[in-house]
Amino acid sequence: MALAQKYNMDFTEFCKLNKIPAPYREYSPKKGDLIFFDWNNNDVIDHVGIVEKTDKKYVYTIEGNVNHLNVQNKKYPLKSPYIYAYGELDFSDLD
Repeated sequence: MALAQKYNMDFTEFCKLNKIPAPYREYSPKKGDLIFFDWNNNDVIDHVGIVEKTDKKYVYTIEGNVNHLNVQNKKYPLKSPYIYAYGELDFSDLD
Protein backbone atom coordinates (compact mmCIF):
# COMPACT_ATOMS: atom_id res chain seq x y z
CA MET A 1 0.00 0.00 0.00
CA ALA A 2 2.87 2.37 0.71
CA LEU A 3 3.99 2.17 -2.93
CA ALA A 4 0.49 3.06 -4.09
CA GLN A 5 0.50 6.03 -1.72
CA LYS A 6 4.00 7.05 -2.84
CA TYR A 7 2.77 7.30 -6.43
CA ASN A 8 -0.48 9.02 -5.41
CA MET A 9 -2.94 6.36 -6.58
CA ASP A 10 -5.50 4.15 -4.87
CA PHE A 11 -4.81 0.45 -4.40
CA THR A 12 -7.20 -0.60 -7.19
CA GLU A 13 -5.30 1.55 -9.68
CA PHE A 14 -1.99 0.26 -8.29
CA CYS A 15 -3.22 -3.33 -8.79
CA LYS A 16 -4.18 -2.67 -12.40
CA LEU A 17 -0.87 -0.95 -13.14
CA ASN A 18 1.15 -3.78 -11.59
CA LYS A 19 -0.98 -6.66 -12.94
CA ILE A 20 -2.24 -7.68 -9.48
CA PRO A 21 -5.39 -9.66 -10.18
CA ALA A 22 -8.52 -9.02 -8.13
CA PRO A 23 -10.29 -10.97 -6.94
CA TYR A 24 -7.37 -13.28 -6.30
CA ARG A 25 -9.50 -16.45 -6.37
CA GLU A 26 -9.64 -16.18 -10.16
CA TYR A 27 -5.84 -16.30 -10.39
CA SER A 28 -3.53 -19.31 -10.13
CA PRO A 29 -0.38 -18.15 -8.35
CA LYS A 30 2.99 -19.04 -9.82
CA LYS A 31 6.48 -19.38 -8.40
CA GLY A 32 7.94 -15.91 -7.89
CA ASP A 33 4.61 -14.06 -7.59
CA LEU A 34 4.08 -11.69 -4.69
CA ILE A 35 1.33 -12.65 -2.24
CA PHE A 36 -0.44 -9.89 -0.31
CA PHE A 37 -2.14 -10.58 3.02
CA ASP A 38 -4.93 -8.76 4.83
CA TRP A 39 -4.94 -10.25 8.34
CA ASN A 40 -7.89 -8.11 9.53
CA ASN A 41 -10.05 -8.39 6.39
CA ASN A 42 -10.29 -4.59 6.20
CA ASP A 43 -8.87 -4.09 2.66
CA VAL A 44 -5.50 -2.98 4.06
CA ILE A 45 -2.40 -4.93 3.06
CA ASP A 46 -0.68 -6.06 6.26
CA HIS A 47 2.06 -8.32 4.94
CA VAL A 48 3.66 -9.53 1.72
CA GLY A 49 5.53 -12.70 0.79
CA ILE A 50 6.86 -14.51 -2.26
CA VAL A 51 5.18 -17.60 -3.72
CA GLU A 52 7.58 -20.53 -3.65
CA LYS A 53 5.21 -23.12 -5.14
CA THR A 54 1.60 -24.31 -5.14
CA ASP A 55 -0.25 -27.58 -5.22
CA LYS A 56 -3.96 -28.33 -5.54
CA LYS A 57 -4.72 -27.18 -1.97
CA TYR A 58 -1.96 -24.86 -0.77
CA VAL A 59 0.25 -21.95 -1.67
CA TYR A 60 3.75 -22.17 -0.18
CA THR A 61 5.52 -18.92 0.60
CA ILE A 62 8.78 -17.37 1.69
CA GLU A 63 8.16 -14.54 4.14
CA GLY A 64 10.30 -12.15 6.12
CA ASN A 65 9.50 -10.62 9.49
CA VAL A 66 7.61 -13.71 10.65
CA ASN A 67 6.76 -13.17 14.30
CA HIS A 68 8.99 -10.06 14.09
CA LEU A 69 12.03 -12.35 13.96
CA ASN A 70 13.13 -14.02 10.76
CA VAL A 71 12.48 -15.45 7.32
CA GLN A 72 10.38 -18.61 7.16
CA ASN A 73 8.68 -20.91 4.71
CA LYS A 74 4.92 -21.04 5.30
CA LYS A 75 1.83 -22.50 3.64
CA TYR A 76 -1.77 -21.34 3.35
CA PRO A 77 -4.89 -22.87 1.85
CA LEU A 78 -5.42 -21.46 -1.65
CA LYS A 79 -8.83 -20.17 -0.50
CA SER A 80 -7.50 -18.56 2.70
CA PRO A 81 -9.52 -15.48 3.67
CA TYR A 82 -6.25 -13.75 4.58
CA ILE A 83 -4.90 -13.80 1.02
CA TYR A 84 -5.83 -10.43 -0.48
CA ALA A 85 -4.13 -10.53 -3.89
CA TYR A 86 -1.20 -11.81 -5.90
CA GLY A 87 1.27 -9.72 -7.85
CA GLU A 88 2.94 -10.93 -11.01
CA LEU A 89 6.37 -9.36 -11.44
CA ASP A 90 7.46 -8.28 -14.91
CA PHE A 91 11.20 -7.94 -15.44
CA SER A 92 11.04 -7.82 -19.24
CA ASP A 93 12.09 -4.16 -19.43
CA LEU A 94 15.25 -4.59 -17.35
CA ASP A 95 17.49 -5.58 -20.25
